[in-house]
Amino acid sequence: MLSSKPCYWCKEPVIDCPTCWGVYGQMETCGRCQGTGCVCQNGHGATWLGSVNCPAEVQENIDNWLRRNLREEPWELPSVQSLPVSNRDALSYIAFMADMNVLFQHGLDADSLARIRWLTQCRNVAIEAGGRVPSVLRAGPLPDSLNQRQESSHGRTGTHGPVDEFLRGALDHAYPGQWDNPMPFVASLVADGVGIAVFYLGEYIHICAGVLESLRLTGDLVGVLGEVNEATAIGSFQLRRGADEEHWWIVYSFKLLKVWIDPESTASAQMLVDVVSNMPSLIKARIDHMTGKGIPANRCTTDGPWWLVLM
Repeated sequence: MLSSKPCYWCKEPVIDCPTCWGVYGQMETCGRCQGTGCVCQNGHGATWLGSVNCPAEVQENIDNWLRRNLREEPWELPSVQSLPVSNRDALSYIAFMADMNVLFQHGLDADSLARIRWLTQCRNVAIEAGGRVPSVLRAGPLPDSLNQRQESSHGRTGTHGPVDEFLRGALDHAYPGQWDNPMPFVASLVADGVGIAVFYLGEYIHICAGVLESLRLTGDLVGVLGEVNEATAIGSFQLRRGADEEHWWIVYSFKLLKVWIDPESTASAQMLVDVVSNMPSLIKARIDHMTGKGIPANRCTTDGPWWLVLM
């Protein structure tokens, strides 16, 4: 069912479709404010999230091509020869759009998995044909044959350093075999109903979790959050803006520099294990405190790509 909601940025009306915007309200943006879009299989949807150097009419043609192919069965996998463009900017746009839209194929049924395979192959052949590698790979890593292109495009190797391997070992010690890696340098899991995500690309390690959502920003909320943070020894509980003033989030966040971690130190390992092991009980206790003070118990969702909102 379609409804009309205002653009998050300029407040102009935009079409809102469950296929396009079923995850987070802040994605309700219009093409005037954002430059590239989410392709809705139903043939509509506003655009959002970043931009690439590709003319608008070419973007529209590519969007239509992607929509048409996602509606067809049995989704014959694309090849370099089947791509509708050969210009590098247009190929880069295809690679970005195909990679991004993997996030919007929900479920594990045969149709959803077929679309994911098609979109992933589309991204890969667009890069093989000369398109730039998206700065963040949401559809998983590139094949080995394209890794060299990824390194030159990103200006970095994308390999895991000693601290990254040390971190992954500590996480697996805290929750053996329970972690997913939805994209490079991201680890996520759901423990006792709490979604925990760890982001470790670059110089920081950022450990965070969703706490409450769809909250109205009030003085009482800010005051209770201050009480919670006074009682929290490591990390902090933070407010994040949602789609509007009625949809604020509370997230738990703990960030540290990788240079603070000594891969040879048992103390460093124990600190990381303690933080992630205690997060579910810590968050539950803080939620109990907040709801006891009248804050609505709107627990953060752990459905779909829930970890995106924590990035």
